Amino acid sequence: MPKTKPPPTPAALMELYRNYLLEEGRAPASVFAFCRLAKLGEETFYDHFPSLEGLEARIWEQLVVETEETLAADEDYAGYGARQRVLAFFFTFLEVARAQRSFLLLRFPGWKPGPGQRRLRRFRERFQGFAREVVKAGVEAEEIADCARAEDWMPRVLYAQLLGVISFYLEDESDRFERTDALVEKSVRLTFEIAEAEVLDAALDLVRFLAGRGR
Repeated sequence: MPKTKPPPTPAALMELYRNYLLEEGRAPASVFAFCRLAKLGEETFYDHFPSLEGLEARIWEQLVVETEETLAADEDYAGYGARQRVLAFFFTFLEVARAQRSFLLLRFPGWKPGPGQRRLRRFRERFQGFAREVVKAGVEAEEIADCARAEDWMPRVLYAQLLGVISFYLEDESDRFERTDALVEKSVRLTFEIAEAEVLDAALDLVRFLAGRGR
């Protein structure tokens, strides 16, 4: 009696979906169409993903997961300070992303308001979770001033910087993407210098004063 072929794993379905995007230049028309391509029943698909958009959201999230796993395997990473950890994340993310540059070129322009934002929800949440942990550790180590509530604003700023870095990277034609590396250094340095020097808190204090709250 022939063995029953095991159903595709979530990773296999994500790879199939990504390949379809790259070969066809568009997403499958429906879950039904994708399942016919994958030769599986729709119920198997829904065991893993709520929709095609949900499947793509997992692909984006996996970029962050793979970056975190790579960092965790680095023995030196545990001894890094907050700024070093963020720099390590950005540079490692770019290495991970290089293997999927064609996918990013095809799909990243859609991150602006609309369906693209929903695709990046899990990506954003995963990255901001990483950033909050790093900032919290930085505050506890007194690398980052907490008077401006850095744990609230820094993850959002760092996420915006990550999107900017991806956008810049996809247009970068310099050798070995050296200009992107320079952007990472400069943008992360600026964010941490603001946090360390308490510049943001001073600016907020001035705004409150000018608004009449400092009287």
